[in-house]
Amino acid sequence: MSQILNCFENDDKNSLKELISDYIIENDTELDNEIEAALDFIDGKIVSYDKLIGNAMGSYEKKEIDGKILGIITEHGTEYRMDFKGWLTYDADESRIGVEGIRVVNVTERSKYPPEANGDKSPGCRVKIGHFD
Repeated sequence: MSQILNCFENDDKNSLKELISDYIIENDTELDNEIEAALDFIDGKIVSYDKLIGNAMGSYEKKEIDGKILGIITEHGTEYRMDFKGWLTYDADESRIGVEGIRVVNVTERSKYPPEANGDKSPGCRVKIGHFD
Protein backbone atom coordinates (compact mmCIF):
# COMPACT_ATOMS: atom_id res chain seq x y z
CA MET A 1 0.00 0.00 0.00
CA SER A 2 2.73 2.42 0.86
CA GLN A 3 4.32 1.67 -2.53
CA ILE A 4 1.17 2.90 -4.26
CA LEU A 5 1.15 6.08 -2.18
CA ASN A 6 4.87 6.63 -2.87
CA CYS A 7 4.19 6.47 -6.61
CA PHE A 8 1.57 9.20 -6.27
CA GLU A 9 3.81 11.30 -4.02
CA ASN A 10 6.65 11.11 -6.55
CA ASP A 11 4.50 11.26 -9.72
CA ASP A 12 6.19 7.99 -10.71
CA LYS A 13 4.29 6.41 -13.63
CA ASN A 14 6.83 3.66 -14.25
CA SER A 15 6.94 2.38 -10.67
CA LEU A 16 3.16 2.49 -10.45
CA LYS A 17 2.84 0.43 -13.62
CA GLU A 18 5.32 -2.12 -12.23
CA LEU A 19 2.85 -2.82 -9.38
CA ILE A 20 0.06 -3.65 -11.87
CA SER A 21 -0.46 -7.31 -12.75
CA ASP A 22 0.73 -8.55 -16.14
CA TYR A 23 -2.87 -9.57 -16.85
CA ILE A 24 -4.09 -5.97 -16.56
CA ILE A 25 -1.09 -4.64 -18.49
CA GLU A 26 -1.88 -7.03 -21.36
CA ASN A 27 -5.67 -6.51 -21.35
CA ASP A 28 -6.29 -2.87 -20.46
CA THR A 29 -5.58 -0.87 -23.60
CA GLU A 30 -6.11 2.42 -21.74
CA LEU A 31 -3.80 1.61 -18.82
CA ASP A 32 -1.13 4.22 -19.58
CA ASN A 33 -3.81 6.91 -19.98
CA GLU A 34 -5.51 5.79 -16.75
CA ILE A 35 -2.22 6.01 -14.84
CA GLU A 36 -1.52 9.49 -16.23
CA ALA A 37 -5.06 10.65 -15.41
CA ALA A 38 -4.87 9.30 -11.86
CA LEU A 39 -1.54 10.98 -11.18
CA ASP A 40 -2.89 14.26 -12.61
CA PHE A 41 -6.11 13.91 -10.56
CA ILE A 42 -4.28 14.72 -7.32
CA ASP A 43 -4.26 18.53 -7.10
CA GLY A 44 -0.79 19.03 -5.67
CA LYS A 45 1.83 17.62 -3.40
CA ILE A 46 0.61 15.08 -0.84
CA VAL A 47 1.45 16.43 2.61
CA SER A 48 -0.17 13.85 4.90
CA TYR A 49 -2.39 10.79 5.18
CA ASP A 50 -4.22 9.15 8.07
CA LYS A 51 -4.26 5.38 7.72
CA LEU A 52 -3.32 2.46 5.57
CA ILE A 53 -5.82 -0.39 5.85
CA GLY A 54 -5.19 -3.73 4.16
CA ASN A 55 -6.73 -7.15 3.99
CA ALA A 56 -5.85 -10.52 2.45
CA MET A 57 -8.32 -13.38 2.05
CA GLY A 58 -8.51 -16.68 0.29
CA SER A 59 -6.51 -19.85 0.03
CA TYR A 60 -2.80 -20.38 -0.38
CA GLU A 61 -3.40 -20.96 -4.11
CA LYS A 62 -5.60 -17.90 -4.67
CA LYS A 63 -5.28 -15.04 -2.19
CA GLU A 64 -6.96 -11.71 -2.88
CA ILE A 65 -5.70 -8.44 -1.39
CA ASP A 66 -7.44 -5.13 -0.98
CA GLY A 67 -6.81 -1.96 0.90
CA LYS A 68 -7.48 1.71 1.46
CA ILE A 69 -5.40 4.75 2.15
CA LEU A 70 -7.56 7.27 4.00
CA GLY A 71 -7.27 10.95 4.76
CA ILE A 72 -4.78 11.85 2.03
CA ILE A 73 -4.36 15.64 2.14
CA THR A 74 -2.63 17.77 -0.48
CA GLU A 75 -0.88 21.11 -0.12
CA HIS A 76 -4.14 22.75 -1.30
CA GLY A 77 -6.16 21.12 1.49
CA THR A 78 -8.01 18.69 -0.79
CA GLU A 79 -8.75 15.30 0.75
CA TYR A 80 -8.52 12.03 -1.19
CA ARG A 81 -8.98 8.32 -0.55
CA MET A 82 -7.31 5.52 -2.50
CA ASP A 83 -8.73 2.02 -2.77
CA PHE A 84 -6.94 -0.87 -4.39
CA LYS A 85 -7.39 -4.58 -5.03
CA GLY A 86 -5.38 -7.37 -6.55
CA TRP A 87 -3.95 -10.84 -6.08
CA LEU A 88 -1.15 -11.91 -3.77
CA THR A 89 -1.25 -15.48 -5.13
CA TYR A 90 -3.12 -16.93 -8.11
CA ASP A 91 -1.75 -20.37 -8.98
CA ALA A 92 -4.10 -20.95 -11.95
CA ASP A 93 -2.81 -17.83 -13.74
CA GLU A 94 0.30 -16.15 -12.33
CA SER A 95 -0.17 -13.18 -14.69
CA ARG A 96 -2.97 -12.10 -12.31
CA ILE A 97 -0.55 -11.55 -9.39
CA GLY A 98 -0.23 -7.86 -8.58
CA VAL A 99 -2.54 -4.88 -8.43
CA GLU A 100 -5.73 -5.31 -10.45
CA GLY A 101 -7.25 -1.92 -9.82
CA ILE A 102 -6.80 1.40 -8.05
CA ARG A 103 -9.53 3.96 -7.44
CA VAL A 104 -8.75 7.50 -6.32
CA VAL A 105 -11.67 9.43 -4.81
CA ASN A 106 -11.68 13.18 -4.27
CA VAL A 107 -13.39 13.19 -0.88
CA THR A 108 -13.62 16.99 -0.81
CA GLU A 109 -15.50 17.06 -4.13
CA ARG A 110 -17.63 14.03 -3.24
CA SER A 111 -18.87 15.76 -0.08
CA LYS A 112 -20.72 18.28 -2.29
CA TYR A 113 -23.20 15.56 -3.28
CA PRO A 114 -25.96 14.13 -1.07
CA PRO A 115 -25.32 10.56 0.14
CA GLU A 116 -28.05 9.11 -2.08
CA ALA A 117 -26.27 10.51 -5.17
CA ASN A 118 -23.37 8.07 -4.65
CA GLY A 119 -20.77 10.83 -4.96
CA ASP A 120 -17.97 8.35 -5.74
CA LYS A 121 -19.47 8.07 -9.24
CA SER A 122 -20.21 11.77 -9.72
CA PRO A 123 -18.20 13.75 -12.29
CA GLY A 124 -14.86 14.94 -10.98
CA CYS A 125 -15.01 12.73 -7.90
CA ARG A 126 -13.00 9.69 -8.93
CA VAL A 127 -10.60 8.11 -11.38
CA LYS A 128 -9.55 4.49 -11.75
CA ILE A 129 -6.59 2.50 -12.95
CA GLY A 130 -7.16 -1.02 -14.26
CA HIS A 131 -10.22 -3.01 -13.25
CA PHE A 132 -12.15 -1.52 -10.35
CA ASP A 133 -15.92 -1.88 -10.00
